[in-house]
Amino acid sequence: MGEILYWIAYFISTFFELYMISQCMEMFLGDDGNPKLYTLGAYILRLVVCTVQYTLFPYPLLNTAVGLLTLIIISVCYGGTHIKKLVVSVIILMSLFTAEAVLAGIVAIAHVDIESQGNTGAAFVCVGISIVLALIYETIRAFKNIDKEFNLTVEFGAVILLLCVIIFILETTIFRQQHIDNSVKILSVVCMLIVLFIIIFLYDTISKNYKEKMHSRIFELEKNYYYRQAEMLQVKNKELSEFRHDINNHLYSLAGMAGDNNPEIKQYIEGITHRLQKTVMFSDTGNIAIDSILNYKLSVAKDNNVKIFTNISVPVHIVSDAEIIVTILSNLLDNAIEAGKKIDNPYIKIKIIYLKGLLSIEVINNYNGMVNTKKGKVVTSKQNKEFHGIGLQNVETAVNENNGYLNINYDEKEFKVEAYLYVETEKL
Repeated sequence: MGEILYWIAYFISTFFELYMISQCMEMFLGDDGNPKLYTLGAYILRLVVCTVQYTLFPYPLLNTAVGLLTLIIISVCYGGTHIKKLVVSVIILMSLFTAEAVLAGIVAIAHVDIESQGNTGAAFVCVGISIVLALIYETIRAFKNIDKEFNLTVEFGAVILLLCVIIFILETTIFRQQHIDNSVKILSVVCMLIVLFIIIFLYDTISKNYKEKMHSRIFELEKNYYYRQAEMLQVKNKELSEFRHDINNHLYSLAGMAGDNNPEIKQYIEGITHRLQKTVMFSDTGNIAIDSILNYKLSVAKDNNVKIFTNISVPVHIVSDAEIIVTILSNLLDNAIEAGKKIDNPYIKIKIIYLKGLLSIEVINNYNGMVNTKKGKVVTSKQNKEFHGIGLQNVETAVNENNGYLNINYDEKEFKVEAYLYVETEKL
């Protein structure tokens, strides 16, 4: 009966261990697009190889070598560089080793003789290791900045590998010495846990710096792109305005030449003139940067059958960085237009008011009521999250760069973003 209990506990703990490994691989490496059958095969290979080796040749060093090799094989099925896959495999192996060491420390504190209890004691060990492993995984998962896209440098990877090797050798040496007091063994386990979480903390910190650097780079590129777009629109709008003025004059001349003897030609020319005069200008404040980007983006919205409601009152000359304002408006309107494509009868309400040094920007749009959030922040629902859905994040960056204030509210029908910026105007 005890042997049956042991094998049940062994296989349950083994499958749980494989599940923990898969969660860690996904957390650190992400999916590489390989067929799921390959990944499943790699896990089955680990299960079979480790079970056979542990049953026939249960030697600690061989356990470690086989465990690391099978983890590396599994890591091939995921994303990331080779050095990152190796480091993650070693971190997972160290987590498994730490779980065993922690349980050994607990047993030492409790003065329980596991070996004397035979298969029942071995079953207890399997279950205990699984519980400790789950606690270690939950602690690692609590770190906020572990990023699948982050690629380790060779130097940092080498440091992690060296630390893991040193800790493994020390712990193996300590636990194989019978004359060492249990208190020393327990202290060594505590130190091992601390080192493991320091490694994860360093990984998390470097990953955070990487994400901030990448976001800053993307933000600068986007800011420059939107501002160049506004400059181009400014030139095009000027050319279009001049062309419209000239063509109107030519059409009036043609209408006069046609005279009353050609009523059809005259009527046709008057129709064209009327259409040119009806060209919609959503913003005509005289502020070239704001007018250009609003007229362009809202024209795109109108082409997508979005109803537009505007209330815009801003000075002609704003001394502050126009790139910031253009970036905010472009991102907010792009998001609103994208949301409008998914529903019937979409609308956008935009209000931009300047009052006593404060520029308030308010954009309201209706949407399908579905908002994706992560850690309290709105994130994209698009497939390519690296390059899409950073609109609101860049709006926040732009507002913070101006020492302004950003407020985001939404209910089941409307999404509302308010941005407040401190700006200076030219004194004429």
